[in-house]
Parts: sequence; C-alpha cells; structure tokens
Amino acid sequence: VAMSLCRSDTPAIPPCGKSLLGDVFVNGDASSAASVGLLNSLDLKMATGIRVAFRNYTSDDLVLCWVGFDGGLHHHYRLPPCVTSVTGTDVGGFGTAEDGVHVETTTHGHAFVLGTRRARGVDAAAPCWLPPFCGTRRKRDESGDAGDDGEEDLHVVAGYRPRPTAAGGDGDGGALLRLVTVTLGREGYHLDVRACALGIEPLDTSDKPYRDLVLGGWPTKCDDDLFSDFPSFRPELAEFSECMAGDLRAVAEKLPPVAREALAGSTLVWIDASQKYGSKCSPTTGRALCFHGSAEWIQASGMTPEKYGGVELYRASEYCDDEFLWGRGGVMLHELSHAYHRKFVEDAFDN
Repeated sequence: VAMSLCRSDTPAIPPCGKSLLGDVFVNGDASSAASVGLLNSLDLKMATGIRVAFRNYTSDDLVLCWVGFDGGLHHHYRLPPCVTSVTGTDVGGFGTAEDGVHVETTTHGHAFVLGTRRARGVDAAAPCWLPPFCGTRRKRDESGDAGDDGEEDLHVVAGYRPRPTAAGGDGDGGALLRLVTVTLGREGYHLDVRACALGIEPLDTSDKPYRDLVLGGWPTKCDDDLFSDFPSFRPELAEFSECMAGDLRAVAEKLPPVAREALAGSTLVWIDASQKYGSKCSPTTGRALCFHGSAEWIQASGMTPEKYGGVELYRASEYCDDEFLWGRGGVMLHELSHAYHRKFVEDAFDN
C-alpha cells in the first residue's frame, strides 16, 4: 500500500482516552479498557463506513483483532513490522511505498486491538508496561471444536475505536482514511492517529477473467489465476477443490429444499486466488468470504457488477484453514444465509 499518496491533515492525538478521531488506549490503559468492556465495538447512531489503515513501526510482530460487541476478539491478522522502500526520486523529492500496511473497511464505533502473542503457559519475562489482559486463540479441529493444542495468549497492548468527526466526510466515497501508526519506546507502545485524504478513483478489476465451474453441484466462477502455473498455489488446488465441493454438498444437504433451489438458481460463488478492491491509490486486499448485497458498493470498489448478489471467497489458499469453523460447510452456509435473507425474505435486511 503506497501510503505516500495520503495527505496528513490533522495533528497526532493524545496517547490515551477520547480524541477528535476516536478512542485510543495503549499499554496498561488498553489492557484495563479491554478487560472491562470499554474497548468493545459500539453501535453508533451516526456511524458511516470508514477505512482505517494500521502500520507497525516497531520491530515486533503484532496481531490485529476486531473486537466484537461482546468483547470477543476476531480475525487475528498478523501485522508485521512495516518495510519502507523508495519508489522514485527526482529533483523535488522522492516517493515511497510501504509493505505490511493492513487496511480495514469498517464502520465508526467498531473497535480494534493490537497485541503480542506467545504460547500458552510460557512465563517469559516482560517489560513492566506489558499488560496482563489477554485473549486466547485456539486452532480448530475437524469437528469445529476448539482444541487444547496450539493455544496462544494475545496480550493487548493498544486499542483504537474510530468515531465520526464534527466535519464528517469519512464515508464520502472513501475520500478519507484514518492512518494508525504504532511505535514502541521506553515507556511502551504509542498510537499516532491521523486523518488522510485519498484519491477516490477505484482500482478497476471489472474485466478480471473467471471460468465457470460446478463444485459440489453448485455453480461457481473461478479466478483464472487458480489454474495458472504459480508454484505457490498449484499443489493446493486439488485439496481446495475437494474442500469446497464437500462444503457445498454439505450446504445443499442442510438447506431446506425451497431455499436450496432458490439460492442455487440465483447465487453464484466467486472464488479468487486473490482480490484487491477499493481506492486505486490504497486498495484493500480481500480476506475470508462475503455476500455482495450492494450494487453501489460493487461499482465503487471497481469490481464487475455481475458479482452483485453473489458470495465471494477472496483468497482460496486460506479457505481450508477455517473449513470446519462452524462444522462442515458452516462458513459457506453462513454467507448463503445472508444471500437468502437479502433476496427472499420480505423487507430483506430491514426485517
């Protein structure tokens, strides 16, 4: 993500508590806030869509989690140290690009925490500012249950919850972005949050080629790159096809016949090797799955309008990792339930 294309318009905010751009907590304050529910996501009445970019300017491998409305930690994205490279020089200056920036498309009031991870039971020496509060991440087995193997503790060291500003504009076509930079000093972690202007021209992927393929009896559109000679993915293609076909067969068995026929005849499953979308100068890398219920969002994101009303898997190589999250076919059934709700229930998402 080339963050050099952003323009910083507001000063850095204080290290903790409420500010113009949201709620910020670090070190022990972050731990305390998370432990008593003060860092949960909130359902704000005036909330609109917003983009938040996180970059790690420490030497530590960090973990970024979305905090649910009940305080649960979700997603556990790795946020490695940022690597900056020079992209060009001229008489007037030089351009830079940064690898390792994670961009979230979210909503005002939704909270995120950053943490450090270590194996459960490891009593490692820690600096005095390392907070005691932690969440636990467990690997799941094929039954969908969390097992005891591979447990890790996540020690929360910082948190951020964006709020609308008096000036507004965060949700205006993605024109503004909150840039959250985490640094580490003698007294612990620090968050710097700034509002940045972005170009709103979308990254155009509307002509991306897909192949028609039936998996598990369900119609799908598969990214041409899945069938390329990329050595990083070809060994996993057969395993993925078997996983997806098995899941879609399980979905067909679980759905009531009327719902199954309605969805199979109207809801394509789009499968990507990878997919970026959104602003051309700072696109979002798609993760996991989603149901596309907004034609306007599809257009603004630069993708083909044919995806409207479909379910999309943004990165096929990661699918098998969460295949049994909610039992066989559970993650796909979840997204197809959104599709049925939107298309076939009276008043759709308003009901």
